[in-house]
This record gives sequence, structure tokens and C-alpha cells, in this order.
Amino acid sequence: MAGVLDPDTLDSLDARINSVPDFSQRPLPATPPEIQRPKVKETKSHITVDNIFLAANVDRIKDAFLRSSKHTKRYPGSSDKTPKQAAVLVPFCLISGEPAVIFILRPGDLSNHGAEVCFPGGMVQSSDTDRAHTAIRETVEEIGLDGNQISVWGQLPPIPGHNWQTFITPVVGYCGKVNLPTLRVNHKEVADLFSITVESLCNPVNLKYTRFRGTTTGSYTLPAFLGGRYRVWGLTGMMLHLSLLHVAPGMYSFRKVDFLKRQSW
Repeated sequence: MAGVLDPDTLDSLDARINSVPDFSQRPLPATPPEIQRPKVKETKSHITVDNIFLAANVDRIKDAFLRSSKHTKRYPGSSDKTPKQAAVLVPFCLISGEPAVIFILRPGDLSNHGAEVCFPGGMVQSSDTDRAHTAIRETVEEIGLDGNQISVWGQLPPIPGHNWQTFITPVVGYCGKVNLPTLRVNHKEVADLFSITVESLCNPVNLKYTRFRGTTTGSYTLPAFLGGRYRVWGLTGMMLHLSLLHVAPGMYSFRKVDFLKRQSW
């Protein structure tokens, strides 16, 4: 019949169409400090807000941290001196029945990290038995959470802080049911205390990233989380990103972040 293409011609056309580059997948231009939208990989996962804190997933979380710790590489310091050590708690919890993560806002008059969104934590002291001890001790001091209700799931590799002078170990744990207004907050160290639900943190609509260009570290990308009272980004955003990869894989599907090209995650 006139006007009908034969199968060989159709196959040839399909091949040409499929060979056209998908320009929608090209990366956005890096124009810091403007926040840009990341690519989010769509995956299926059995982990949901309904079962994320159940025993089966908690066992998987602990095993994931244990396995990842066996492959952790030591970070090169910025000098021959031993960097200072600190630890923070990434506190997963239940707030009003919803899985959430607690954050703090530092007072603006602090000499270090003033007006920054952080996790509770601080410098390692000689009396601390390990990094988990440091993180829990500081959490109790800063936000008044009962240390006995904190269950440690594991910890991430130490992350270099500003100028590579301090290495910060994120300790990830579960704090049970928490009622933020009842906590005894140390206002000398905490200007505000807030939480963001895990569902919101994993929502692609709230996931963005910031690309930086450094003079000594080169360009690198860090995640940024919206949807809460304050934007969560910088090192805190990186710690949260790595924690969610362990705690809620699939449910959290942000693409791998290019964090300081000197490091390999």
C-alpha cells in the first residue's frame, strides 16, 4: 500500500531517534551560591515511614554501618599535626508519631558556627570513651535529651571541618519518642530547636544542592534540604545525606554527592 513504511525503514527511524542525545539530562551550570535542583533516581524500596524504625530495618541499619566501617579510608589531614576531633549526634526520633530528625540552630554571637544549622555535638574530651560518648554527652548538655533513651546505630567516617583543622564524626542514633517543647535547651549554645520529618527530607521536591568552587579543594557539591524551618546544607547537609543513605535507602534516592574531590565515599 502506498504511503506505508516497510519494517526495515521503521527500524532505521527508531535507531536514529534513539541516538538523539537527551539534553534534559545535562547538568545545570555551576553558579554558586545559587541552589540548584539535583537529579533524583527513582527506585523502589520496601522501606517506608511506617516501618523505618521497626526491628527488621534497625538490624539492617546497624549491619549497613558495620559493613561500611570496614571499608572506611583514613582522611589525609591538612598538615602534619593531628587534627582536632569532634563528634555530633544525628538524632532520628518519633515526633507526634512521625519519623523525624532533630536539628539545632546555633546562636549568632558564637565565634564558631554562629547562626548555623547543626546537629548537637562538640569537641572530644579526654574523659570520653569513644565518639559515641562525645556525641551523647554533648546532646544531653545542649538540648536536655535523656542520654539513656539514645540507641546508637553506628557512625560515619570523620568529615573534615573548616580548613581541615577539625574532623567531625557523625554518630547516628535513635532517640525514641521526643516532645521538643519539654526539653531543657541550653540557650547559650542553642538559639532554636526544630525537627524535620523523614518523609519531608526524602521528598524530591525538597532536595536541592549547592555547588562550590574552592581555591584549594577545587569544585565540589553538597546537598541542601528544604521543607523545614531552616535550610539544612553545608557539612550538616552532607552528614544528613550520608545518614539517610544508610537508614532509608530507596526511600531516600538523592544521587551521589561529589564531596571534596580529595575524598571517596
